[in-house]
Amino acid sequence: MNQEQLSTIANSIFEAAAFVCPDEWVTPAHGTPTATTDAQTGAIVRFHGAANGWLLVAVHGDIETDIAANMLGRERVDTSDTTKEAIKEIANMICGRLMFDLGDHDRVVCEPPQWLESELQAAVQSGEVTGWARAYFDNGTADIVLSRTDLEAAL
Repeated sequence: MNQEQLSTIANSIFEAAAFVCPDEWVTPAHGTPTATTDAQTGAIVRFHGAANGWLLVAVHGDIETDIAANMLGRERVDTSDTTKEAIKEIANMICGRLMFDLGDHDRVVCEPPQWLESELQAAVQSGEVTGWARAYFDNGTADIVLSRTDLEAAL
């Protein structure tokens, strides 16, 4: 997985769906990425079929409320349930676009996104990370972490 491709896809989703544009993206220089995150919460989308794995969007700071407010066309969003749903939808859109761009969209099923809190750090460590990128916003960060195994390549 090309780290640049992951950040480009995530960037396009953040801009188109939530009207937020990261100030900077950080990706591993080379080699297998080591995912780290300061976030304690995030959304995960698991997928299976021709490829198995998961995509995690972990957010830190106030960026999650901006994303939710922008997606709903509101000044401010006051409920945590609304922000959770917004981040879950961002994760779902990034995963779907990633599967489409990688040519797996007709052979992979993406499960509904789930919200992670205390189990987020365990999820990051639960599989071989094949892609990682961090977006820096004015008021927080978002880590995009991908763990993907191509079953056809393994056969």
